[in-house]
Amino acid sequence: MPKASNNHNLVTKDFLEEKLDGLENKIDDKLTKFKDTILTAIDPLLQELEQRREDREIATYQTEQMRSQFNNHEKRIKKLEAQKTI
Repeated sequence: MPKASNNHNLVTKDFLEEKLDGLENKIDDKLTKFKDTILTAIDPLLQELEQRREDREIATYQTEQMRSQFNNHEKRIKKLEAQKTI
């Protein structure tokens, strides 16, 4: 057991704070790198999801336009058929 007068084995508050600050910086750096890795990995997926969302919006609009045009043609055909029979 070391003697109490041996100051080489004592840990000071300043020493602990310095070590903890260093550890905190290492953890922050690792978390930042990890977050960057994750975001970089999912970026293409998010871009594809955005593209699919835009495609669905376009397809919905085009479908509505086609239905409207179809309904308009149906009305015109019925009108023409009604005029033919007169």
